[in-house]
Amino acid sequence: TIMGYCYSTNGGYNWSSAPMTCTFAQPGSDPIIVVNTLGNFYYICCANWRVPGPNLDKMLIFKSTNGGANWDGGTAFALMAPQMDDMPMACVDMSNSQYGNNIYVTWDLYDAYPSNDPNDSCYVAFCRSTDGGATFSIPVHVSRVAGTARCDNSSPEGTSPCTGPNGEVYVSWPLNETVMFNRSTNAGDTWLANDIYVCNQVGGWVGNGTTMPALNYSPVTACDISNSQYRGTIYLCFADQRNGINDKDIWIVKSTNQGNNWTAPKRVNKDGPGNNQHLPWICVDRVTGYVWIVYYDTRNNAISMSNVYVARST
Repeated sequence: TIMGYCYSTNGGYNWSSAPMTCTFAQPGSDPIIVVNTLGNFYYICCANWRVPGPNLDKMLIFKSTNGGANWDGGTAFALMAPQMDDMPMACVDMSNSQYGNNIYVTWDLYDAYPSNDPNDSCYVAFCRSTDGGATFSIPVHVSRVAGTARCDNSSPEGTSPCTGPNGEVYVSWPLNETVMFNRSTNAGDTWLANDIYVCNQVGGWVGNGTTMPALNYSPVTACDISNSQYRGTIYLCFADQRNGINDKDIWIVKSTNQGNNWTAPKRVNKDGPGNNQHLPWICVDRVTGYVWIVYYDTRNNAISMSNVYVARST
């Protein structure tokens, strides 16, 4: 596996690229990039995917202090062997709280990947860095109910963390065709004793149907940390097929009380029936509180082709 990065110095008009290298592990899969308020970029990924020896036995974090042009040699964390780390997702606390610039990482922690053994399970795991990625805390379980290790809808594949205006940490994930949620108000030291059910995700993250792509994929979480009237509101978007297996749509729910209660799902895309929307992402403007959702959409193409659409709520 070869992983790399791209960076632009002119607002995205032109790009340069290079492979990501590491002397002690192979950058393996599922890369993500986050940035802190100081302008430092962090590249996080799984290590050692499909290489001889241990697979997915750790994760890697690389740091860039010059806009992504150059990266350090990487630091290993979440060394969980014989368990396996998969699908990391991360966020940086952008609030002015005492937890500002903390790096939070969540992922799927498998006993084996994938495995049909009923004794193997998968949990949502969490760790944090308070020193710019130099060190990380000992990983803990966020999810209270184990999923299977089959890497299907019975597994919590695809987590999504975000932070609130006072340093809260919120995490969502899919499980058994539902969306689940948990939170911490102390930078991940403790979590709710019971996961919170948000809503159904018909078809789950895997999805099904006769058209491509079959995947709905996992829910994405964001929180308003602006000074707008919606400050503190948590938003969660996802794709599912409640309108038909070949009519996937994008849905949004929100909570105004730290995730204790959630609104009913509201359809985001405005097209007619019979098209597929999938793989959404959501962000909230830190100044205005506007909500932006981007997703793939097949309405203008053959069933195997997609365009990128964006939706906005003010």
